[in-house]
Amino acid sequence: MAMCWNYVYNLGFDKKFGHNRIERSFKMRIAHGLGLELGLIGVTLPIIMWFLQLDFWTAFMMDFGIIILFLIYAIFYNWCYDVIRARIVCAYE
Repeated sequence: MAMCWNYVYNLGFDKKFGHNRIERSFKMRIAHGLGLELGLIGVTLPIIMWFLQLDFWTAFMMDFGIIILFLIYAIFYNWCYDVIRARIVCAYE
């Protein structure tokens, strides 16, 4: 589910904010990561609540540590991907 959400979210984000990823500021990268994780919470939290038969706050607190970890990971991963991709594309142009 996270992989599908990541794909859909990044398509929308790139359409709205442009495809030039290398020039994105740190604030933009923070906003991108927050949007990705908040959207993922919106998609997955109801499923977690239903599957585990938990109330909202219990499911949210269980998910909170993972959310913070993946927020940091998403920001760092996307920045690295953008830099490496730009270098590869420039090398073959």
